[in-house]
Amino acid sequence: MSPTEGNGNTLTYRVMILEREFEKLENQVEKYVEIREQVAVLRAEFHGFSTAIEKRLNDLETNLGSDISDYNDDVKGLRKVLIGAAITVMLAAVTFAITSLAVFGGPG
Repeated sequence: MSPTEGNGNTLTYRVMILEREFEKLENQVEKYVEIREQVAVLRAEFHGFSTAIEKRLNDLETNLGSDISDYNDDVKGLRKVLIGAAITVMLAAVTFAITSLAVFGGPG
């Protein structure tokens, strides 16, 4: 009778079963180690990615602050130009009215 026939009472058969179980356990441990390595790599990549995102957000916030101040300066400049143009148009209208009255005479 050979030990592979399934005779559960022989020591050889029991050792063979233990070797199979040990091989299965070794495979599971190898998979576990591989998964741990992959998790470590993913953690490192995620940490690097989150650090880069945080830096980009800080840069964006800084640039946005300077863009807002530039926008405010532009609005102030445009306001001055608009006020200057309005005053010039009003002076031109008053001058035209005075000139028209002088040339064509007043009403009546």
